[in-house]
Amino acid sequence: MQREVAVYRDVLHPSLLAAVVQAVNVYLDSEQPPLPDSMHRTLCATHWAPLTDEEPAAHPIEQLVAALYRLIRRGASPLHADEAAGLAGGEWWVQEQALDDCPKEFHTDQDLCLLPGRDGVQSSVAHPALSSVFYLDGIGGATAVFAQRRCVVARGVSTLEPPLPPHAALAFPTPNQLLLFRGDLLHGVLQPLGTARGPRPTDEAPRRTVLVNFWNDRPSAAHAPAPPLPPPHAADERRPASPSCADFVQLPASSSFEAERWREQRLPETAVGSLPKGEGPPPPVLLSFSSRPPADCERCGAGV
Repeated sequence: MQREVAVYRDVLHPSLLAAVVQAVNVYLDSEQPPLPDSMHRTLCATHWAPLTDEEPAAHPIEQLVAALYRLIRRGASPLHADEAAGLAGGEWWVQEQALDDCPKEFHTDQDLCLLPGRDGVQSSVAHPALSSVFYLDGIGGATAVFAQRRCVVARGVSTLEPPLPPHAALAFPTPNQLLLFRGDLLHGVLQPLGTARGPRPTDEAPRRTVLVNFWNDRPSAAHAPAPPLPPPHAADERRPASPSCADFVQLPASSSFEAERWREQRLPETAVGSLPKGEGPPPPVLLSFSSRPPADCERCGAGV
């Protein structure tokens, strides 16, 4: 599992981080421009940042994408060097979870679009090469990434393989932290711990992240124009902040999967009790499961 997931701390220089936070605030307060007619078959709308020096960053969020790509090219991701070299761009969007918002459900990142078929309209599904979560604050629940992939067994029918994940990796929100993982892995957001180690989102202090998926080809959803955002940060202040790779803490293997807790997007009590002690967000942790899947595992809200 650790070969497919990585966490980095202190990713951006503080001045660029502040510029990204400001750009996100402007983005969330702005009315989104209308979508082009070419996007009428897509099921969501995201933005695109090409990974080329020929098209310089237009705003701080695109500078963030470029900084993440430089980190990836230096080997700081689950991708092999040839896979990283083949990336064409970063699909990005902003996610905000306030007081009454549910945490993001368990899912796999996909490019969903509708295509005409012999039997009517069909959906086309593709996964990014690499998914990432950039945390702007230390608020809300952890991102959980499971050692599971969704496999299509028939038209419109898919299942998770394996039915029960042998491992799950957790990254707790920490400002200026980056989570990287293979783009076809099941993942989602857990309920917050509700303590100083994971405060609940509020309307005044929501959980905010910038999501960036890296693709070999531009996905159909990533053609939405972004609203006007602040100009790029000054070039002389974009120097890297010497990101550090965070080690995963291996928690004791659980003899019970606790499907009901995962269905509720809650960290099992056995795992909560095993978290490293301390103040602030816990470090990234790796969970292992040793039992067979419960009979209803396919119906768990976590998809596991």
